[in-house]
Amino acid sequence: THAEGRAVIPASRIQVRYARPGGVEAGASYRYIEHVRRFGPLDEQPPAEVPVYVGGVPSRYALKSPGIPVVPGAVCPVWVTVNVPADAAPGRYTGTLTITAENEAPVAVPIELSVSAWRLPDTKDWRTFAEVIQSPETLAIAYEVPLWSDEHFRLIERSIRLVAQSGGPSVYIPLICETNLGNAESMVRWIRTPEGTYRHDFSVVERYLDLVGKYQGKPDVVCFWMWDTFLERSLGGRGDEKWNAGDVVKALKEAKGHGPEVTLLDPKTGETSKLELPMYIDPKSETLWKPLADELMRRMKKRGWLDVSMLGTMCDYQPSEPARRNLNRIFPNMPWVSHAHAHPRKDLPVGCAAVVWWEYHYYRDPSVAHVHGWKGDRLVVRFPRPMRPWFTPVQFRLVNELSLAAGYRGTARFGGDFFPALKDRRGRLRGTIAGRFPKSHWHNLRVEVNFLERGSHGAVSTADYEMFREGVQECEARIFIERALTDKTLRGKLGEDTVRRLQTMLDDRSRALRQGVATFVQSGHYAQHHTRPSSWWSHPGLIGAQWYVGSNWQHRSKALFDAAAEVAGKIGRR
Repeated sequence: THAEGRAVIPASRIQVRYARPGGVEAGASYRYIEHVRRFGPLDEQPPAEVPVYVGGVPSRYALKSPGIPVVPGAVCPVWVTVNVPADAAPGRYTGTLTITAENEAPVAVPIELSVSAWRLPDTKDWRTFAEVIQSPETLAIAYEVPLWSDEHFRLIERSIRLVAQSGGPSVYIPLICETNLGNAESMVRWIRTPEGTYRHDFSVVERYLDLVGKYQGKPDVVCFWMWDTFLERSLGGRGDEKWNAGDVVKALKEAKGHGPEVTLLDPKTGETSKLELPMYIDPKSETLWKPLADELMRRMKKRGWLDVSMLGTMCDYQPSEPARRNLNRIFPNMPWVSHAHAHPRKDLPVGCAAVVWWEYHYYRDPSVAHVHGWKGDRLVVRFPRPMRPWFTPVQFRLVNELSLAAGYRGTARFGGDFFPALKDRRGRLRGTIAGRFPKSHWHNLRVEVNFLERGSHGAVSTADYEMFREGVQECEARIFIERALTDKTLRGKLGEDTVRRLQTMLDDRSRALRQGVATFVQSGHYAQHHTRPSSWWSHPGLIGAQWYVGSNWQHRSKALFDAAAEVAGKIGRR
């Protein structure tokens, strides 16, 4: 209820979730006197019972603190998330959350919410490129449902809905088997005709893209995964045997001279198998692929998505010139997607480049320059390769805004539902499907972070993903303000006094963001932690994160949204 009684946010807009143990707390052994685990996954149904922690392996500090008792117990953090209506009146809202448990008296928890007057754009219209990749085959394996069945698509829809909450700017459609994403099958199935030719089943792709359009809108990138390293890397490459494990070397040698595999469908039985096609350097390849490509482009044109369709996926290895020529004849003038340490060669038509290192390597202090990555005319985004699941929620919250401040359009190659689905010999969940096929192993470029976790009825959000989402929302507010500050006409409507005040607020915010990922190390590789993304993305800045949590960051967030509201009021736009 609004503090002045002017409005009410209905209970239907409020989501209550229940965190369960999961995830790794970075540096925990140095900060707690007892072994701890994070509460990462956010279940949407209350637990029937909460596990009671009875103790574990004490940390090194417990051995030095015998006078401090460790009291075990049951803990279940409760998350309250409000989906604020677009027409909600600004101001302070109060309410009460009542928590009940068996044999316990109800507990009334006061809830307070501050609503700013600025309206956040719909996620489909966000400017920040914050890529979270969905993994259909993870869901089929994890929940043991038939691939592309109705139950499988129910799980996929749930995941896509969650991915779309952070913007959902991209979608990946594997057209070949066993890519680095870990897909065993291709999403377009091939059907052999009595004449010995092939026709194609697009039903899976169409149903999948319908869900993407429903929740994500028109993506910025639709990547048709046609190429992977094993198709030509096996022909020879720098240090293949030196830099790869034995199973990878063996797989690459076995792949030598072989073309891509696709899924062959028997329409009578529904059974699938693998069909090997000629290498892309073989002229026969064009004859086989061209009918599929023409039909696929026709369907994309019908959706209005042909202009965002791209081929993938290059990494530190790139297709040879003969292969590129043939692929360009199959998919005329279609640009490429690249996920690599460096930007591809300038002669390659690249539509989206996710890079670990590039010219936008350093952050610039606002006193030196104001950098607006969202203005970039090329879709070049940060691939924060060294980030791992044990990084703190602070880093996941700040990663996109820091990337914009370094000149990028956002970030890429975070995983959505790439949670562990593969079991070891003892039946324990151990591995994800990302990079599971040795021949398509990408060294340290595989998907390492998954923002979603396994729930009882499908993927659920996590604490890290909620921080990531909130960080993207703050990026959108910042972009809205910076657009007014850098546009001559809009700037004139604000007035120079307002411009200076808002820019000072943003500059102070930038320095706080940078300090929030700092290690405060004064020498060695991490000394330039405040300017070099290689430092904080290679090592979680625990000291900076702890500083940030206690630095009144909520006030800075409120100031940002209130400033966006002020700008909207003066330029006549929300």
